[in-house]
Amino acid sequence: MDKTWFEMREQRKRRMADAVWIPLRASEQIEREGLNGHEGFRAEFFGLGSVAIPMDHREHAEKLGWSDIGLIHSQDVWSTDNYYKPVDVYQYTDKVSLGTELVLVQNFHSEPSEWHLHHDLVFALKLLREGDQWIKPDEGYNAVARLRRNKEGKIISLEIKNEYLRDYLCARGMILRIASFRSRDVVVKDVAEVGSPAPLIEVR
Repeated sequence: MDKTWFEMREQRKRRMADAVWIPLRASEQIEREGLNGHEGFRAEFFGLGSVAIPMDHREHAEKLGWSDIGLIHSQDVWSTDNYYKPVDVYQYTDKVSLGTELVLVQNFHSEPSEWHLHHDLVFALKLLREGDQWIKPDEGYNAVARLRRNKEGKIISLEIKNEYLRDYLCARGMILRIASFRSRDVVVKDVAEVGSPAPLIEVR
C-alpha cells in the first residue's frame, strides 16, 4: 500500500481558515473496510470540536485542546441549590465561564442525537432553518450553515460558511478555538508493507 497515506500531508498543509465551509463540530467515519483486527481492515476517522472565546480570554483559549473541547467534552446543563450552568456556556473550570458553544448537542436515551446551531448566531445572521440547512432569505436564500449526514442518516458534521462566521465573531469580539483529531488504521499481513512514514521535516 502507499505508505504516504499515513503521513496525511494533504491534511497537514490545508489551512482551515481558507476554507469556504468551516466545521464547528464533526464526528465522521470517513472510511471503514473489512473487519477490525483482520488483514485487509482499513479505517479513517475525523473528529472536531470548537468553542467561541472572547478576545480577552485568548491566552486561555490557546491552552484548550482535544480533551477540553473535543467530542468527549460534555455540553450538559447542570445545577445545584445555588448555581445553574446553561448548556451554551463553556466552562474550563467549575463556575468559571470562558466561552460560548456554537453547536449544541442534545442527547436522548432512545433517539439519535440532535445538533443545534446556537440561537444567537441564528438570530444575528437572520437565518431560517429548512431541513438540514440554515438559509438567509434576505440574500437570495443562500445556505449559510448546514448539517451533513452519512448514508445511514446520522449527523456527522455541522458547518458554516467562513465569511458569515467571521462577521459574527467580529461583531462579538470573539475568536473560534478548534481542536481536531484524525486517525488512519490498517491491518496488514507484513508490517513491511507499510513501514515507517517519511518525516515531514528533515532532521540534521
